[in-house]
Amino acid sequence: MKLTNGEVWMAKPQLDKLVELELPLKTSLELFKLSKKINEEFIPINQTNQGLIKKHGTVDKDNPKTIGIKPGDANWSDYMEEFAELMSLEIEVDVEKVEVKLPEPKEGETIKAKAFIILGNLVGVS
Repeated sequence: MKLTNGEVWMAKPQLDKLVELELPLKTSLELFKLSKKINEEFIPINQTNQGLIKKHGTVDKDNPKTIGIKPGDANWSDYMEEFAELMSLEIEVDVEKVEVKLPEPKEGETIKAKAFIILGNLVGVS
């Protein structure tokens, strides 16, 4: 399946939440395999982003071991331009869409709809 780095970037935290749900064994296994492959792709994307932060960021005054960047910083637009390019790159990921039938939520348990919008290419929900 072709995905952009941005799709992987946004899918990872949503999949991390989804694999915590109590689902049928087969579905849980399929989600775990999907999550593992997405995590494998996420690592180099995140490492590249960390390199961009080191390249464009500044040392934190309160914690000299930390380099960061935020809106308004001098190099913010340069960082965002390279970050957008990184997120737009397409990669081939050996995954198939997983169909999930969600159980009734337990008291206090919620799943935000945005998770499934983000996971649209990876997870089908019924």
